[in-house]
Amino acid sequence: VKCAGMEAQFNEATHLAKISIPRRCLKDPRWVRAGFAVGILDPTTATGYLDDGLQVGIKSFENDLKMGPRVRR
Repeated sequence: VKCAGMEAQFNEATHLAKISIPRRCLKDPRWVRAGFAVGILDPTTATGYLDDGLQVGIKSFENDLKMGPRVRR
């Protein structure tokens, strides 16, 4: 989805990502929650795993992605 004001930056030196999504791009909700993970899927076995940034250890795709607190602004 394209929306004016959306940005994504990645700092190679610090390995930090910064993502900015204006509320209007999400139909102007009163609050949002965010989670982040990296996933890998083995197409030969249809097995997938997530490395959830807010949980310890690697989870299977069946586990829920942990979400952060509500952000109002």
